[in-house]
Amino acid sequence: MARTRKLLPTEGPLLADHLIRLDPEDRRLRFGGLFMPDDLVRRYAEAIDWAHAWHIGWFDAGVLRGIVHLSVPRRVMANGPPWMRAGRANSAYRSRSRGGGRASPRS
Repeated sequence: MARTRKLLPTEGPLLADHLIRLDPEDRRLRFGGLFMPDDLVRRYAEAIDWAHAWHIGWFDAGVLRGIVHLSVPRRVMANGPPWMRAGRANSAYRSRSRGGGRASPRS
């Protein structure tokens, strides 16, 4: 059975293994047109700043088969608007997910 979940920082090797399993064309597309050899893919996975990135994995039969990478560069967090630096984005999101700030339906 397939399932989706957030990867943990300790699962960098799992991410590297997934990227290495990609066929050459998919790997090239994943890395912006550059073909990355296996050793560079492993170094890429080891260098991920897990504090500023989320990796959502899709697992089929326990094997990572797909990944979504979401990140906020440090410079955005450091130089962004004050509400971002203060963590207010999270509280705004929580408010909207409970129905606050939602637009009313059109008639």
